[in-house]
Amino acid sequence: MRTIHQLPSLAAPILSGLILASHVSAAEPYRGYTFFAMGRTAYLYNLEKEVVHTWEVAEGSVRTSPYLLPDGSVLFPLNKGGFTFRPGGAHASGTFQRIGWNGELLWDFQFFGDDFTPSYDIEPMPNGNVLLCAGYQNREMPGKLFEIRPTGKHGGEVVWECNVTDKLGGQVRGYINSISYHAGLDRVLVGIQTPGRMLAVFDHSTPRADLLFKWDQGFSGRLHGASWVTDRYVGSGIPISGTEAAALRVGNLLAVSNGDHEVVEV
Repeated sequence: MRTIHQLPSLAAPILSGLILASHVSAAEPYRGYTFFAMGRTAYLYNLEKEVVHTWEVAEGSVRTSPYLLPDGSVLFPLNKGGFTFRPGGAHASGTFQRIGWNGELLWDFQFFGDDFTPSYDIEPMPNGNVLLCAGYQNREMPGKLFEIRPTGKHGGEVVWECNVTDKLGGQVRGYINSISYHAGLDRVLVGIQTPGRMLAVFDHSTPRADLLFKWDQGFSGRLHGASWVTDRYVGSGIPISGTEAAALRVGNLLAVSNGDHEVVEV
């Protein structure tokens, strides 16, 4: 899930990623900054379309889900090669780096094996850990989720995992293409590119990682960017004032449905 941050050196919040809405008005754009990445570089732009800051990785290619963190560093999922296969239909990553505001390499961690390779989405957690999803040699199955605790500049320890394939009874085919964490509920949401397109929620509070909810879209429109409805504007950290949580339907799920070019709420 994308957030808005107030960095010490900037006067306005930062919009990271893309905000999706069911209604668009002609109001003035929010006075903030926009963050995105392509190639080997992440960019921070102001509303005058000027580059305010950049972060660059030395090698590999940036996957689709880098995150700008509150301290001004950027967490990158990267493809630097070295793995033996690609996870289903998803773009592979396998290397994870955190680059500081001044360009220093703060964390450089590789995580793949002979039988698994992480895909492109990740989720930085409030405790400093990182959630990621990985496909296995059987590319028809979703694979696993891993929570990684960084240890030193080049290390990482698996502190929680969830075998999504097993939790779904071994009957669901496809690959995981989005992962989102809800700190208040201590739950993990994933979007799975199955023939019917699925959202699934798992309990992060126990090592059992129980399946709590699943929803099958039932048609071929692809689901992307699955996230939780909160009391903030979608894709941001800006509070929505003057509206009750019940009216906002806090706790519901949102995903982009490519097939019909719409946002789905569950």
